[in-house]
Parts: sequence; structure tokens; C-alpha cells
Amino acid sequence: MQDYQRFFDGLAPRLETARMLERELDTQLARRFNALDYLRTDELGLSRIVADLLNPNGNHGQGAAFLKLLLEGLQYSAASEHLDHASVEVEVERTIKDDRRLDICVSIGGHCLAIENKPYAGDQQDQIKDYLGWLKGREFESFVLIYLSPQGEPPSAESVELTYLDAEFGVDHFKIMPYHKTLGDLEEDGYDDYRLDYTFTAWLADCRKHCDVDRLRWFLREAETFCARTFGGQTVAKSESNTLREFVLSDEKNWDVALTVANALPRVKEEVLLRFMKMVWYQATERGWPSESYGEWRYASRARKSHLRMYRTTWQSYKTWNGKADIQCTQIRLEAWSGLDGWYVGICSRNKRCQELGAALRKVLGAGEYEDGWPWWQSVEERYRNWDMLIPKLYQECNSGTGDIKDYFVEKLNKVAKAAIPIIDEYEGA
Repeated sequence: MQDYQRFFDGLAPRLETARMLERELDTQLARRFNALDYLRTDELGLSRIVADLLNPNGNHGQGAAFLKLLLEGLQYSAASEHLDHASVEVEVERTIKDDRRLDICVSIGGHCLAIENKPYAGDQQDQIKDYLGWLKGREFESFVLIYLSPQGEPPSAESVELTYLDAEFGVDHFKIMPYHKTLGDLEEDGYDDYRLDYTFTAWLADCRKHCDVDRLRWFLREAETFCARTFGGQTVAKSESNTLREFVLSDEKNWDVALTVANALPRVKEEVLLRFMKMVWYQATERGWPSESYGEWRYASRARKSHLRMYRTTWQSYKTWNGKADIQCTQIRLEAWSGLDGWYVGICSRNKRCQELGAALRKVLGAGEYEDGWPWWQSVEERYRNWDMLIPKLYQECNSGTGDIKDYFVEKLNKVAKAAIPIIDEYEGA
């Protein structure tokens, strides 16, 4: 305990000095400011940015330069070699079949670059399998589907099985591209051959380096910084990182304590977060949820979802990828985009009448976002959006059973549930 106390007592004033320096620099340089924080950066918003940059006729005025850089980074030589002589068509939300929509589709003569953008949401049943089947059926001279995920995570087995990819398509037709790659590696999952070393942030950096327009270079740098911060977890300022490095490496005991703390923190976070989500669930149901309501909760330590899901047993269940009628019904969710950042409340549904359900929900819930599989969702207030910074307070509220964060989420969930459950009952009644 003395070692721990000495460690934190020695580190805290050094970090405060570094943060004072950052605040002073912010008054001069505004280094923490990022324009994308004020734009639409959900899945559709990011897809539109990417599509516009890839469009030779886009407002950026750089012709096919950005598209060519991406094709070269992907080593998609078949399309790259024909780029100067072929017409290019770029589509966002390309409808293929059964209301499936491909996020970005770039036709280059007889070649096709397709991108399924997955910065936050998971896959639907057979989603990637259906996209690949559609691309193959179009009889392109060549095609490749890029699965764009936060740190190179693969699609779920529900979406497509690895054995199917290996047998039917292979690395020439399917690739996984990370938004940003951190220092750590993903667990062994069999997708190493499909996973690219070339990242989305690396492509943005290449575009910036090959562009002479100051306004555009500024935007590309903002996008690059946003992706590194959002998907790579680069939230620590450089001066803070340097201070921490120097202090930790200055003494063997400091390193030992830091290593112990780093190894323990994921478990500590998981215990606090699961306990907090259970408390929110139980207190929400005590305040008037209908009978036969159930919940499940999960904390994801990497970039995939942390969530609290609520549903009724009377709502229809949909078959999962293995054919079992698992808990895959319409659900009311409290979910985080990436790790513990970007919490939102929404309704997730696989109902084929998803658009009708969304329209009905918006009438009673008010303005909200709509996208494939999510008929309605809405971000929580900014002060409650990043739970990483709220862990100590969440822990205190778990111990006391009360607090403003818990009250906010219980009230938010109950408000959504009270309005949404009768509508979902109508669309999803058993």
C-alpha cells in the first residue's frame, strides 16, 4: 500500500503540471478542438465523408487522386490500372436486395470496390454473406468488399462464417481494414490473412500528404485525428504521455506499481460497469416496466459493444446464424459505440417493417436517428456519454444505490420504454 501511495502521490502533481501546460497551449493553438466533433459522425455520416473523398467528381476538386491512393493501399491493382480510362460511379447506401443496403459502392468500369462501414454497430444475420453473394452475381471483372471496423475486428459468425469465406471467396474478394491500429494485437481468430496493415487513418494521412490545398489538408488532418482518437483510444495529450513515461521509467518500483495497476484496471472497470448496468436495469423495471420484461448486460473491453439490452418474451424471436431461435428479438438498448465512449439509447430491430416501426416510434419519441437495423436511436447527454471518466462516480452510486447518473439513465430508459413498448407490442406481438 505504501508503494501504491508513493506512486500516485508522486505522479499526480506531475500530471497536473502537464495538464496546466496543455490548457495554456489550448488558449494559443486549440489543439483539443476537432471540427468533426460538431458534424454527423455516426455510421451514415462517416460513410458520406468517405464516399465524397472517393468520388472523382466530389467537391474536394482533386479528381481521382484520393481513390487511387486507396486502391494502391488496398493493392487492388485490377481496378487501379483501369482508373484513368474508366468512368467511376460512387453510391452511398446502395440497395441490393431484401432492403439490404451496401454502405459505399464504387464502380470503376467493370470493377467494383465495396465498403461495409462498421465503426460502431454489429452485423446482422447473413449480412456480409449477402453482400458478397450480390457482388459475385453482378459478374464484375473483379470486386473486393472492404470490412471497415474500428481496430480490424472481423465480421461476426452470424454475418458470415470464416469457412465460407475461405471456400467461396478468399483474400482477393474480402479484406478487413482497421480505422486505426493500436499497439496491441487482436486475439488469434483466423482472419490474419484477410486483415490489412493499411489503415483508414493511414489513407487519410496519404491523402493529406498528396494534397496542396490548405483547406482540404486541414479537414483531412481533422478526420485523421478524430479516427485515431475515437477508434484508437488516443485520448492522452502528448505532454501527459511524456510525463507518465518519464515518471514510470525513472524507478523500478514505479514500473512495478504501474504494471500492476494497468493489469488490474480492466477487471475493476468490468466489475463496476456490470454492477452499475444491473442497478439501472433493476431500478428501471421497478418503476413500471410491464411484466415479462428481461435484460442482459455486457461490458466490452475492446472496441466492440458495451450494452444493456431489454426485451419482452412476447416479442417475436428471429433465427440466428445457427438456426436457433435465440434472444434476437426487437430490443430496447443502452449501448456504447466504442468501448465506453458514445453511449446512446435506441431500439434495435430485425423486423422487415423496420422503416414503418421507425416512423411510428418517432411520432411518440420525437427526433432520433434512423439506420438499417435501428429504427430509432438517440445519443445521451454529452456529460454522461463517456463512462471511462465516470468510473469512480459510478462506483459510489453502486454503493449508495442513488446518484444523478443512475437517475438520468433510469429516467431515460423508462421514458423510451413507456412510449416504445406499446408500439413494439403492436409490430412484434407473438
